[in-house]
Amino acid sequence: ALYCVDVTDADGSIWKLPVGGSFAPWARTGGHPNGSRFGPDGDLFVADCGRNAILRIALAGGAISVLADAWEGQSFRGPNDLCFGPDGRLYFTDPANPRPPLTYPCHVAVLDLETMQAEILHTGFQYTPVDSIAAMDTCCSASQSPSSSNAAVVVAKVRVHCRTEPS
Repeated sequence: ALYCVDVTDADGSIWKLPVGGSFAPWARTGGHPNGSRFGPDGDLFVADCGRNAILRIALAGGAISVLADAWEGQSFRGPNDLCFGPDGRLYFTDPANPRPPLTYPCHVAVLDLETMQAEILHTGFQYTPVDSIAAMDTCCSASQSPSSSNAAVVVAKVRVHCRTEPS
């Protein structure tokens, strides 16, 4: 199946396209889901900039849970994209919701799924969010631990992220 998040949808729809089927709403976050990745357990992890949270959506049934929405008592500003590092932790960008002014310092953060603690790794990236999203990927070998020095922020002009279900 193919899963697509629609950041422009008012109710935070995540759509599913089963093999041989047609697109239909699968889950609604109530925010603005943006980046998404399937986790090692098969669930869908979502950076939701409307809810200012990292969400986990159970593939079986679509139950939504908030994994994290703050770092050391400070609310996230608008998580944008995420990926899993070779260390099993969830790395994400947190640039801010698109309100004037249009350029923000972007945080790169990590969420430890065992402790559920978030940590800001780097701040200061800049990007302009008008019709853009920041996508983050780690650039390191399996023997290295991802850090702010090898995290890359890439800006892409897209409105919908799609991910295929892991096989």
